[in-house]
Amino acid sequence: MKYRLYLLFFSVLWGVAVWSQAPVDTVKKTASPRENKWDRLVWGGYLTLQVGTVTVIALSPQVGYFVNPRTLVGGGFSYEYYSEKWYNDRISSSIYGGRIFNEYVFYTSMYKSNKQKPNFSLFSHVEYELLNLDRDFSNPNLVRTSSRFWVHGLLLGGGFKQHLGRRSSFNFVVLYNVLNDNRSPYDNPQIRIGFYF
Repeated sequence: MKYRLYLLFFSVLWGVAVWSQAPVDTVKKTASPRENKWDRLVWGGYLTLQVGTVTVIALSPQVGYFVNPRTLVGGGFSYEYYSEKWYNDRISSSIYGGRIFNEYVFYTSMYKSNKQKPNFSLFSHVEYELLNLDRDFSNPNLVRTSSRFWVHGLLLGGGFKQHLGRRSSFNFVVLYNVLNDNRSPYDNPQIRIGFYF
């Protein structure tokens, strides 16, 4: 079943990438209108789904603004439901918080047929994340605390961006939490896969 889901997912990605490409001679050249400030906005985020002994369902919507063609600044929210079977008991937790981030594109590969359309980009990523937890994940017994508390994270890393259109892209990011708070629910490195539209 997993094999079929992976095959379906990558088939859809491949189909979108192929469909979004058009031969150069079929593209009509028009005078570009003056750029609108709203054209610099991108929406997207990350979705996580893991089912089994450990169940994780996470949604992280984000919005970003291109300050210039190479620099993207933005922010977002995150919610994660975490559940784990621990011997005969099942423990669960709700984690939520926010983030601000900055991405800087340091390399862009252009299509050979159209030098103005990017193919893929490599970028650096800096992010400050603030999460609200009800469990101390450094405690091996995972006992629920009496009140919720905040965990700070400073994530540094980089990623690969496959352009699918003018603003849309498929992103693969690897981040390392340099603060490395032992109460954090995440291990280093964090790997994220998501989209911008």
